[in-house]
Amino acid sequence: MVRQGKLHDDLYDRLNVVSICVPPLRARMEDIPLLVDYFISDCAGEARRMVTGAAPQVLDLFQQYSWPGNIRELRNIVKRCVFTGRTESIPQEDLSFDFAQRLASPPVNLGNYDEQLRELSRQLVAGALKRSHDNKSKAADLFFKCDTK
Repeated sequence: MVRQGKLHDDLYDRLNVVSICVPPLRARMEDIPLLVDYFISDCAGEARRMVTGAAPQVLDLFQQYSWPGNIRELRNIVKRCVFTGRTESIPQEDLSFDFAQRLASPPVNLGNYDEQLRELSRQLVAGALKRSHDNKSKAADLFFKCDTK
């Protein structure tokens, strides 16, 4: 923003005294039970209902999920459960259908991208060879033209 002229460089220097690095939620899954309890207590008053916690099965599901939306996503899911639930504890049944669908999809592997790309390329080449009955010229045409016939 300083380079774009939207923020004065002296203000940036004053604000940039301490940098805080907060890892994503998927890197600190052990924090989930504490965060869930905090979000429940934060939302329960606003929802005007008594919610004491989440069922162990819910916490297990939360710790299996990759949380692409980070802490905001967790907060929104807990808030929805607090506002729409009917019991003192958040049971698995209170989780929204869309969360269950996202949980059912395979997790994103945040590992070695080069190896993942090589493996995907191997699969594509193998598929093209199979479709062309091991004719390398036809397989190359399929592979590079992305022909799906």
